[in-house]
Amino acid sequence: MKKRMYWGIATLIILLIGVSAYLLSRDTDTNREPAEEIAPKPPPPGETFETGHWDGGKWHRTGPIDKKASQKGHSHDQGTMQTDRHNPFDTSTWIAPTMNIPKNVKDPAVAAAWKRLDDISKNRHKWGNFSPRALELMDELTPVPSIYDTAEHGDCGEGVIELLDELASFRDPRSAELLLNYQIDSGIWGRPIDEALAEMGPASIPALIAGLNPERAGEVMLHVPIDLLPQIVEAYRSELGGIVEHIIIPKLKVIAAPENPEDYALSNKLSANEALVRLQKPKGQ
Repeated sequence: MKKRMYWGIATLIILLIGVSAYLLSRDTDTNREPAEEIAPKPPPPGETFETGHWDGGKWHRTGPIDKKASQKGHSHDQGTMQTDRHNPFDTSTWIAPTMNIPKNVKDPAVAAAWKRLDDISKNRHKWGNFSPRALELMDELTPVPSIYDTAEHGDCGEGVIELLDELASFRDPRSAELLLNYQIDSGIWGRPIDEALAEMGPASIPALIAGLNPERAGEVMLHVPIDLLPQIVEAYRSELGGIVEHIIIPKLKVIAAPENPEDYALSNKLSANEALVRLQKPKGQ
């Protein structure tokens, strides 16, 4: 009888120990800190998870670029946007075109205007977006076909229009020269390019001034730079310094000067005169 009682007590003790261990383990699991979440890999500079996604280590863009995010800064490994003075155009794949500054400029005001133009060219990121995709498109669209080639082969540019429209949609200031060259030299003209160059603001001024070449006024239509320059000047004149008075207006006057011009020269002369009226009108009008 006593042996049975002892075995019963021993069994009860074992059960109590088991129940206590179970309750303690549940309490430990309840108080355990949740596992730390692994942060997703941040998108490339100028992109967001609303514009694309990672797939096998490669970024696939599925929507338009986030313009606000691109203007604010660039993405770091921690996934935060930095708004420092980093210049996204400091890349081995793109170099700002060298300004064709006239030699022996003696007037300090004229020299200062050309220096300001060079500064704008080298700091285009202040007025525009940066997109890795834009560099890819620029590579695909280079070189620019000649207007004579497109006319001779009956190719109106259908093969590149979609690429040009996509490039224009990024408003990437590095593409200003390429977009303008297509407008002037290829015979492929499009409103999206005009709108892109206008929205780039001062960042497109170096390209437009380079395209405003009086020596070509009798060979090609220069209506794109002639028409766009007054639009941008009206919005950003204070940021351009003496560029308007000492570079743009003198070039337009040369284009408007020929007497009895014909063909391209006549059209460019008329456009230049209209632009001069807009640029030289008194303030407040």
